[in-house]
Amino acid sequence: MKKALVFVMAIFFLVGTFQTSFAKKEKTGKVKDNVFTDSKFEYHLEFLKNWKLKTENEPSLVRATLMKKNYQVDKSRRFSGHETNVPTIIIMADTTSLSLEEFKDEFLKEKPQIKNIDKYRMKFEFLTNSELLQEREILVDSIPAHILTFRKPYLITVANPTDKGSYRDEVRSDYDDPGVRNPEDSEKLMEDFIAGHLLFFKKGNEIYVIHFSCERQFIVENHREFTTIMDKWKFKE
Repeated sequence: MKKALVFVMAIFFLVGTFQTSFAKKEKTGKVKDNVFTDSKFEYHLEFLKNWKLKTENEPSLVRATLMKKNYQVDKSRRFSGHETNVPTIIIMADTTSLSLEEFKDEFLKEKPQIKNIDKYRMKFEFLTNSELLQEREILVDSIPAHILTFRKPYLITVANPTDKGSYRDEVRSDYDDPGVRNPEDSEKLMEDFIAGHLLFFKKGNEIYVIHFSCERQFIVENHREFTTIMDKWKFKE
């Protein structure tokens, strides 16, 4: 009898564990009609139709990631092997007893003393090898915010648009295949950069960090769309 009881209890335990492991995980928010609602931090954000939004599984400091759908690509780079940086907006939120200034300064350090922050900072482009260009204050739903503008340089090999044959073609050795151009003649190494912002603001004890990045060539249009999206940020009244 005791063995049967133990067996039944073991079955119930295994079934319960199985159901828990396969239960639908709670998300960081809900999306409906291009509006993202984060009930935990009590705000909603209306985003443009040419952007897609991905939520995360709780618990997560990253609340949502937005990526542009039909983004532009520099055609001169199509054979360079460089992957175009898709215009991206990352929304991070947490609670802190630090002031806005204190949190911002600590967050930007190489090794910040902020609990559980490292694995989320890895998603942010502008925390390594970047140059701070400007810092100014704006408002997000009437709340003061600091917006920092960055550039992150990188080197890329691209087609040389001025190449119409080269001196090397004229002095080619008899041992060279006359039908083959040296690839070095039609390529050049150039520096370019990713551009964007880090935006910090605080409401009560809740701190928000927004990361926006895109390729330098397309910063004007994408910055305009980023601004439009952030203008639609509203806290629950």
